[in-house]
Amino acid sequence: MIPETFRSTGAPNLINYDWQDVADGTGIIHFKGAVISGGNILTTQTLYSNTIETFATAGTSTSYVKLIDLDFDLSAFNTPRTIKGKAIVSFGIDITRNDFVSHKFIAKIRKYSGTTETEICNGEVEYSLAANWEGTSTMTFAVPETSFKKGDILRLTMEGWSKDDDGDGGQTQAIGHDPMNRDGTHITPSTVDSKTSLDFYCPFEVSE
Repeated sequence: MIPETFRSTGAPNLINYDWQDVADGTGIIHFKGAVISGGNILTTQTLYSNTIETFATAGTSTSYVKLIDLDFDLSAFNTPRTIKGKAIVSFGIDITRNDFVSHKFIAKIRKYSGTTETEICNGEVEYSLAANWEGTSTMTFAVPETSFKKGDILRLTMEGWSKDDDGDGGQTQAIGHDPMNRDGTHITPSTVDSKTSLDFYCPFEVSE
């Protein structure tokens, strides 16, 4: 007799890994960031995001100012889970300059209880521009062993920062977040070697 397999209709148990990192002893889940009517989400589905990209224009500050701050949340865990190992965040950007400009982007992995947000780790990349640029940025960073209890939420926060080194303003930046990788207004993967998808490869501890 073939045993029946019953699946929960609640939040995902995350037992099917896209691949396993043998060295780390972890299973990797590929999440995508998207904007839907209920908010910004992490999903394993290739769906249409309500907005393809987020765009911002900077002022004249010669110190870094945060222009973009986006939280992408997974559904609350319905069983305890542990993450650890090497994470990868890959996303498309468009950045422009007005004379002497610097941009930086920060990806943060967080645990959210519904009321309290705890930062686990982060990665950062910085660009000092000699010309406008559209392309893809990829960060790899270590995730310390972190336990999530039932009801906790895995959160990916994406931030965009800019400073105008000579104080005349006008620089812009955009971050893509469309699982379908469609062209946006500023990021156009059909014509430039870039992407509008936001891809988060998260390492989970593999149960023995």
